Amino acid sequence: MSDEFSIMEKRDEQQILSELQGNFMKEFVYKFRVGGREVTGISWSGIKEIAYRVQGIDTVIESTEHTDDAYTFIVKATNKNISSSRLGVGSCLKKETFAIQKALSKAQRNAIRGVIPEKTIELFLAEFTGDTNHVDTIPDADQIRKQVEADYTVDVVWGGHLGVDEIQDYLTQNGLPGEKFKIRHDGPSRMYVVDDHPFLSNPDHFQLLKKLVFEMGGEYDRDHKKTVFKY
Repeated sequence: MSDEFSIMEKRDEQQILSELQGNFMKEFVYKFRVGGREVTGISWSGIKEIAYRVQGIDTVIESTEHTDDAYTFIVKATNKNISSSRLGVGSCLKKETFAIQKALSKAQRNAIRGVIPEKTIELFLAEFTGDTNHVDTIPDADQIRKQVEADYTVDVVWGGHLGVDEIQDYLTQNGLPGEKFKIRHDGPSRMYVVDDHPFLSNPDHFQLLKKLVFEMGGEYDRDHKKTVFKY
């Protein structure tokens, strides 16, 4: 974990805890120095503010994975303005105060952040920091949606034409141990099913599997508890 990410994570946890205690947070941006350079990032409150202004972003709990030591949530966020969805994962050690709430909030933060285009982040970051030198005006929500819809596209690897070998190659090339899982073709249901059993005992691999499958256009079938590609 990078120093910048670690600092942002800790400050977001402090924000989440403060809000749970009934405080109103309006620190939309964090600024701090790491290794002699200044870092600026959007806080959890900032992400919520952007989502509130843009509107059309919904979240739902996709699944939960709890171990003896930690709570983990996987949340799906959908930005209806651009027909884009992403998964976000959040974890928190059980020994921490408000561990469940913090884990869920972090998962929501990561999911929502994933469906907010970088152009939108840049525009609001300029507003939040007051640094509008590189931005003529700060558009309202409707203007932002029109700008995003005009030039934002989601790069999806899966297009309904890949086979078992291609899917497996993509997953292994992106960090999953290929010798530990297989993909089978479920003909009657018209889907490819990824064997996720080997990863259930390894939270890092399981979360990476879910992330990569979702990036490729796959999904987690909660009814049948399968990670699948439908076609």
